[in-house]
Amino acid sequence: MLVDINITGETYQSRSLPLSAQVTRNFYPEVQDNQATRSSFVLMPFPGYLFWGKSEYFVFSGASNTETFDVSAKETFPTGVAFKSDGTKMYVVGTSSDNVNEYDLSTAWDISTASFNQAMDISGKEINSTSIQFNTDGDKLYIAGNTSDSVHEYDLSTAWDVSSASFNQSLSLSRNIEAFFFGKSGEKLYTTDTVSQKIWELDLSTAYDISTASANQSLDISSNTPTSVGLDFSSNGKRVYVADNDNGSEGIDRYDLSTAWDISTATYRDTLDVSGTVGYITEARLGNDGAVLFIANNDDDTIYAYSSGSGLNNRGIFEHQGVLYSVNGINLYSVNSSGDHTLLGSGGEILGTDDCIFAGIGDNVVIVTEGKAFVYDGSTIDEVDDADLETPNGVAHLNNQIIYDGDGGRFASSDVGDATSIDGLNYATAESNADDLVRPYVLNQTLYLMGDRTIEQWWNSGSGSPPFDRIEGGIIPVGLKALLSVADNGDVMYFLADDLRIYAVSGSSKQILSTIPLANAVEGYSTVTDAIGTYFTLEGQGFYQITFPTEDKSWCFHEQSKQWFEVSSGNDGGRAIFNHAVQAYNKTIVADKANGNLYELDVETFNENGATIHRQRDTAPFHGGLIGRPGKWIEFNRVELHLETGVGDLTQTPNIILSWSDDGGRTFSTESWGTLNIGSAGDYQRKVEWFGLGGAYDRIFRIKASEAVRFSIYSMSAEIEVGI
Repeated sequence: MLVDINITGETYQSRSLPLSAQVTRNFYPEVQDNQATRSSFVLMPFPGYLFWGKSEYFVFSGASNTETFDVSAKETFPTGVAFKSDGTKMYVVGTSSDNVNEYDLSTAWDISTASFNQAMDISGKEINSTSIQFNTDGDKLYIAGNTSDSVHEYDLSTAWDVSSASFNQSLSLSRNIEAFFFGKSGEKLYTTDTVSQKIWELDLSTAYDISTASANQSLDISSNTPTSVGLDFSSNGKRVYVADNDNGSEGIDRYDLSTAWDISTATYRDTLDVSGTVGYITEARLGNDGAVLFIANNDDDTIYAYSSGSGLNNRGIFEHQGVLYSVNGINLYSVNSSGDHTLLGSGGEILGTDDCIFAGIGDNVVIVTEGKAFVYDGSTIDEVDDADLETPNGVAHLNNQIIYDGDGGRFASSDVGDATSIDGLNYATAESNADDLVRPYVLNQTLYLMGDRTIEQWWNSGSGSPPFDRIEGGIIPVGLKALLSVADNGDVMYFLADDLRIYAVSGSSKQILSTIPLANAVEGYSTVTDAIGTYFTLEGQGFYQITFPTEDKSWCFHEQSKQWFEVSSGNDGGRAIFNHAVQAYNKTIVADKANGNLYELDVETFNENGATIHRQRDTAPFHGGLIGRPGKWIEFNRVELHLETGVGDLTQTPNIILSWSDDGGRTFSTESWGTLNIGSAGDYQRKVEWFGLGGAYDRIFRIKASEAVRFSIYSMSAEIEVGI
């Protein structure tokens, strides 16, 4: 007998089953109407995370020396270091050997694994070499030095192999060159020196062809970097890192560029002090996309690797008037359509560590966090210091006024068009219940005053102080449990309520979204007040995600199927990597909670910015009662899974892993691997089979997969025999 196994429908219904036995992780149920597949749903892989932009490349705060490599056997005065683009080769120049020394790294970017390979004699062109770089492809090598005051270009017949180098041409600059860097894909050449105390910018009309170089402009860095000996840029051209050897005060100075690759827009930002480990710095170069900073030290003839700090945690993202804003650490950034970040505020900071709540009014962005309000007006960031502003937890905008919550259940509206001005008479109190006001929220021109036990609806009447009145009958008898759990789709508002269930509210009507097992799980959490909600769309489908940081869990509600699933990161089902999502520039953008990186949720990407995504689906229990034979033993002779394949990376052969539980999900069998043979594009429908799976009175099947290949689950069937 061939029977269907419920793998695509709702499984979160049984109170008797633990939630851990009803898992849909990193799959979501897309609504279908396909009788051929015997299912109204198809399990789709939750999209992967495509890197889109970041505010910081090498983070000074928390940076530390992690590896070293002694080069004294080949060079006793190292002045320059470079790497192959994949981090598997290192090249060192200096003033003692007149060679380019090539090393192999058995582990990419780990200089402690370096071993000497070969050397290239450059004494014919330079006997005092100070800096080295390759072009992107590794078929051109450039050396600079202070004897010739020139940059020398070599061609490599075998990429990255210095033994294949032949001299091509030189560019004389008639000034000392302590360091140089090619930027903007070889269209720019930058040099620096200790005599002029400047960074010089040159344009190349033909990328990487130094014969086409022409002077553009220079930047005086004498105030902050008087002894510049190393130079590098972030890959987006918005950060410059300059090594400074200033009388033993060894450090790396960072400059921010408001316009990429244009040094006239640079401003000094910060310094990484390395004098505790480096006594005489001669070079600094970024590697591994800014995750590592390599420093040459003449004191001990050693290359030092500094790992970037952990990054600036993201505290929220917000779209206003076509611009994306992001708060990372205490900094506010604008982000353009290419993912490039620009630091805003002329030194102003969003103080605190908690996540932020945003509102826009005119050209201004209002940010509330930890009882303080900040306003960015297009040039500066200022804390709202009006004495009549109490201690806001939230903020909302309605009809050109900003609404703040206050103390004792009160709320206030700002003066029209001015978020910084609050009249002490413009306060009112939610009237229906003497509960505390958690936050104001605006949806469809209605002000929701979300208390800890009730929610009131108010409208902008235009009269009174403040000019708002309560809507008759607009009382919703649930409260807001978690300040940051609220999100909306433009018509419906979602949040975690005081009864620990998740609700959808539209107008004055409410609907419980939590299933019984999900509600039971939330009731068992030790902390729920830190829950964070966000709403996003993908391919026209809507999702509300709520994350419980303390519990390390993220649950996502799919509007079309009205089913819940987990969004997770890592091997053990931890929370999603993002708390906040926003629609901007025709993309769904999410912010990495840990480092502030921005990713695009992309249905054609199947990994987490390169890391593996682990997917899991548990079926609803199968038992004899489903086929009219309650209490009977079921022998599972064969199980088959119906998939859509042939899409994605056809160079891989993904594995589908099957296990099962016969004790209600408390324990699972040994995993059984079934190999899926991917066909060519267009060969979409595939079936995976397992044989001889034994029997049970009641069985839950578990499907796992982790390869970066698209596949969708349409249905699952079993060939069974019914016993006694």
